[in-house]
Formats: sequence, structure tokens, C-alpha cells
Amino acid sequence: MFTSFKKTIAVVLVAMMTITALAGCGKKEVALDEKAIFMTVGDREVSAGMANFYVRYQQALIESVYASYMGDNVWKQEIEAGVTYEENMKETILGQLKELYILAANVDKYDVKLTDEETKEYDMEYLELALIKNKMNNAISDDIDKKVDEKEVAQKKMNYLYLATQETNESGATTKLSDDEVKQLKKKAGQMLSAAKQAGNLQSFGEEEDFKVETLTFDGSSTALDSKVIKEADALEVGDFSGVIEAADGFYIVQLVSTYDADATNEKIKEVLAERGSERYNELMAEWIKEVKVKVNDDVWKNMSLHALKISSDFAEATAQ
Repeated sequence: MFTSFKKTIAVVLVAMMTITALAGCGKKEVALDEKAIFMTVGDREVSAGMANFYVRYQQALIESVYASYMGDNVWKQEIEAGVTYEENMKETILGQLKELYILAANVDKYDVKLTDEETKEYDMEYLELALIKNKMNNAISDDIDKKVDEKEVAQKKMNYLYLATQETNESGATTKLSDDEVKQLKKKAGQMLSAAKQAGNLQSFGEEEDFKVETLTFDGSSTALDSKVIKEADALEVGDFSGVIEAADGFYIVQLVSTYDADATNEKIKEVLAERGSERYNELMAEWIKEVKVKVNDDVWKNMSLHALKISSDFAEATAQ
């Protein structure tokens, strides 16, 4: 039954490929004796090969999400003093492996059974495809134009103070202020602007008066705030204040801090390159799919429902608990 459960894990992972974007690790592997015993659970033995597959699968999932902006050293970074992300995740993964085999040891309590069709091994093919996808994606990204004009993507920095024209209660429901309340709020914003100008620094003014002042890096095309705010902030000189900006969601007061923020600009360059890589990837996929004949068995495909995965009713019932 343990062998059957091992194969069932692979079946479930193959099903997950239809709803999860994955990338392989692409790292050089240390020689591994896949037949060696990695773990025993009760009187059952778990091979190093199976454990390695599961670890690499989890690694592919994590790197596809985090490695793009945390870099190649994602696993070496500390999440707390003396504990790396790798050490933390290996502990988590080991716990997951134990859980899988403990569940398998108790399947008879729920009369869970598998058919021969449900126990075909797809794990190595699945991993191979995930690794190929990652390597292909990296290769395509390396083949794009990597020249980016910093002047075109230069990011400015602003500090801003925001007064909302709506209130949110404890349950999360929002209500708009009355017209009179909005007028009073606008008057208050004007008074705050005058005081901030006199102080000469919006951030320090906010700290002294206990008002929350936010910081934002931006360019003329940014959508993080109302377009009125971005437009007025983009026209300011360093140190200058905006007027009271009346936006759809409230009143804003802005002071421009810098016309060039190096860190934010570098991040913007990375975004531009990532977009180029993605666009190139999509272009090539569109070309290649025309070159390769693909035939789908519609009768089989229509039965592969994401909300009602067609495994066995017994297994579906057990995993749903």
C-alpha cells in the first residue's frame, strides 16, 4: 500500500500542473543513491529517490515565486538569527513527508483504495518537464535586449499625507463623509499644508503632529495613487510642496523628496527586463505552438475538472478531510 501511495503522490502532482506555474531548480546535483533508505515510517521504508523528488518539487515551487526577486542565494538568506531559509524549509518539507507516509499507514481505517490506472508513475517525467521549463525560461530571458535607458525609467520619491473622505468601521464597511464634513476636512488639509510649509519638511511635520506620512517612489506612469496626485507630484522640484490635491478618495499633500531614487530605479529596470523576457517567451510559444501538431482528446479533457478532480471517489473523499 505504501508503494501505491507513493505513486498516488505523483498522480496528484501531475494534476496540480494544470493550475500551478512551476520552475525547476537548475542547480548542480550531488550524487545520490536513490535506492538508499532515507526514512522509515513504522515498518515501511522511504527511498532517497522518492524523498529527493519531493524536495526538488517543493524547491521548484518556491524558486518560481521567490528566486526572481530574492536572487540565486534565496536559500542562504537568514529568516532569523542563525537559521537560513534552506534549513527552515527542509524542516518543513521533512514534516510534510512524514505526514504523507503516516496518512498512508492509516488508509485502511478509511477503506481508501487505488486502481491500477491511478498508480502510474509520472514523478520523474514531471520533474524533467519542470526543469526544462525553468532552463528554457532562463535561456530566453538571457537572449533579450538588456539595455535600458535610466532616464526613461528614473524613479522619483515623494512624501505624502492623506486625509480620507470616507470612514471604515470595525466590520470593514465604508461610509462617505457628508458634504459639510468634506468641506471641513478640506479646510483642515489647507491648514496642515500651511503648517507643513512653515516647517519645511512634511515628514518631520507629520511626526511632530502625529500624522502618518507615507513615502512613495514613482514616475509619470505610476498607478499607485490617483493620477491627479502623480501628475502634480511629477511636476514638482525637490523640496517643493503641492497644493491640497482633491482626489476621488480624499485629500493629499505632497512634498517631492528626490528626482532620482537609485534603488527604486534599479528595481524598475529589473521589472522592464522581466517584462521583456515574458513578452519574448510568449512570442516564442506562439510561434512554436504553430510549428508543432497538437491533438487533444476532448472526451478525456472534459473530464479533468479542476473543482472535481477525477481520481477515485474513495481517495477524493479521504483527501478532502
